[in-house]
Amino acid sequence: ADSGIDTNHCFFSDANGVPISQYRSNPTAADFPAGQESQRKIVQYVAFADAADDEDGHGTHVAGIAAGSAEIDGMYSKFNGMAPESKLAFFDIGMANGDLNLPDDLTSMFQWSYVAGARIHSNSWGTEAPQYTSLSRDMDQYMYAHDDFLILVAAGNDGACGQQTTIGSPATAKNIITVGSCMTDIDSYNTLGITPPLFSSFPTTMFDANNIATFSSRGPTSDSRIKPDIVAPGFAAMSAKVAPRGSPSNVCGQPDINVLTVKSGTSMSTPAAAGALALIREYFIEGFYPTGRRNQSHSMTPSGSLMKAIAVAGGKHLTGTRLVTDQFTVATQQQKCPNIQFASIDQFPGVDQGWGRLQLDQVLEFRETSSSPFYLYLLGGTHPSIANSQSHTYSMCVMPSPLSTAPTRIVLVWTDPPGQPQSAIQLVNDLDLIVEYNRSDQIHLGNEGAYDGVATADRRNPIETILINAPTMSDGPIDMKIIVNAAAINIGQEQRYSLVVTGLARPYNCQEAASNEDDKGFLTPLIATSPSNDGNRSGFASASVFKGVIIAAAVIGTCIICLVVGAVVLKIRYSTVIRARGIN
Repeated sequence: ADSGIDTNHCFFSDANGVPISQYRSNPTAADFPAGQESQRKIVQYVAFADAADDEDGHGTHVAGIAAGSAEIDGMYSKFNGMAPESKLAFFDIGMANGDLNLPDDLTSMFQWSYVAGARIHSNSWGTEAPQYTSLSRDMDQYMYAHDDFLILVAAGNDGACGQQTTIGSPATAKNIITVGSCMTDIDSYNTLGITPPLFSSFPTTMFDANNIATFSSRGPTSDSRIKPDIVAPGFAAMSAKVAPRGSPSNVCGQPDINVLTVKSGTSMSTPAAAGALALIREYFIEGFYPTGRRNQSHSMTPSGSLMKAIAVAGGKHLTGTRLVTDQFTVATQQQKCPNIQFASIDQFPGVDQGWGRLQLDQVLEFRETSSSPFYLYLLGGTHPSIANSQSHTYSMCVMPSPLSTAPTRIVLVWTDPPGQPQSAIQLVNDLDLIVEYNRSDQIHLGNEGAYDGVATADRRNPIETILINAPTMSDGPIDMKIIVNAAAINIGQEQRYSLVVTGLARPYNCQEAASNEDDKGFLTPLIATSPSNDGNRSGFASASVFKGVIIAAAVIGTCIICLVVGAVVLKIRYSTVIRARGIN
């Protein structure tokens, strides 16, 4: 957070004040004294750069999107953050002049959050370098060493002209969730009484949640990984406004213009997604899995890979467009967009939307409020692991339903060992997802269709997904085998993974499923050890390209989200400019 937080703003204020911690490189539990967790909103504020926001108020704004909540319910409550009862641990990396100052080792920044109890870390800053850098490696390293930690990073705002590979480090890291930006329906603005900026010159047809924001940076990464991972609304987001330095604080009760402001960018999308991830974590902490009803005896601590898998499984496929325009290019940029147009974003997964717009009611099962035949399963339990050359096989039955034609989605995610910036391919441990459907009549590979000219196993991404269309009532139940193959475990004896299935599938073969309709829980795999039958082991063909790129039900809890937000320009320590992911 180069911009810090206006701790006196009514979205964050506390009668007890805010605890300020002075940075040291190796924090321990002693650096989070007993009692700080009882703070109303900010439980930790590490003054690495300073202990205030700058005049732009970038940090105040994004913190409000994730977890801000008015101290007293009233007219501002409708602008509360995604997880308004969550608490914040904050690490200030911003100078008063807008410059950004990062620790030499990013893992120390994450460790401060960890000792405060934070397990979700939102970052709305980044560089313009599209490579896998030491910043990317630090993030992957920390997540690999801390299995229950999840980092989110803004994709960046360099997508306006439609070029590929405009996502900059550290959003190029493998294990994190890289967040792009989609639009918001015009009705949402009308409900809040807001007129979006640029309304007269920006096509009103673009105010549709099915569209990608024109500025949202595009993948793939330099080693052809799919990025962003998901998208969330980020255009004209209304949130907390910083008070000018030396002026009275923004106490709720003043006119809206003093307390709230509108900003746009993937900076805004990222804390929105972080707030949603806090709700996902709370779903498991509160014991909603596996029954869809709160039961504290079922409480479990989700891993970072499981939370990421749930987010990807909850991705809504967007079929709209992206406006390619000069409107959001940097003012000093000499080269203008060569081809102003509406560009298709339909490829799924793809370099515009990744695995789609995060939508919690598409993945979290709530039996008290839904009569849908929708199910959520974690296959293999919370922390399954696989050794080199092993295969894990899970048998399920995909059931037809007169109430739903939703596809069954299978998502495999693993937290990969960190790569090396000098490597051409960053994936270290390679797992494959395979689905045999209708007694092997159909065989599907993870991420099939994402690359042109490639019908072999994915050798780039630590996320693999498969969608199976729902059977019709005349088809009847259809057997499905889900196979996880360990194609190459290069570091460690085993690789942990998370495997999530959503939709109409049940955890038995179809002959057994009819007599076990109400049973629910963790499905144990059939384990075999043999050479992985995964086709081309040498990776994607050199000619492969991405297709189409020439172009909630929510549970409110007391999770702690750690927010680290962006800077305007970094002038110290790094030759590459690091910028905030907001464009105002």
